[in-house]
Amino acid sequence: MKKRRLVLRSEARLELEQAVTWYEAQVPDLGRQFRAEVYRTFDNIIARPELYPMSHGATRKAVLRRFPYLIFYLVETNRVVIVAVFHAKRDPADLAGRP
Repeated sequence: MKKRRLVLRSEARLELEQAVTWYEAQVPDLGRQFRAEVYRTFDNIIARPELYPMSHGATRKAVLRRFPYLIFYLVETNRVVIVAVFHAKRDPADLAGRP
């Protein structure tokens, strides 16, 4: 099977960058560690997209191990679309407007 490519929606990219900045301001190097965990999770999603449970409709949810973040994504034929890099304490209703 052909490997799917990863597409990071602009909202998800912004959430990721904001979280990296916040963690880096808390403790030096923590932002880098957060980004590394997110990208490891992206690699896992690409390798086995059906591994993570369905969340809302066709959206799936991966939970980070070390940080309180969720990655919401859609699996398409040739790609995986990251819809959100979402803090676990945020209201899931915030995702309702995202296709």
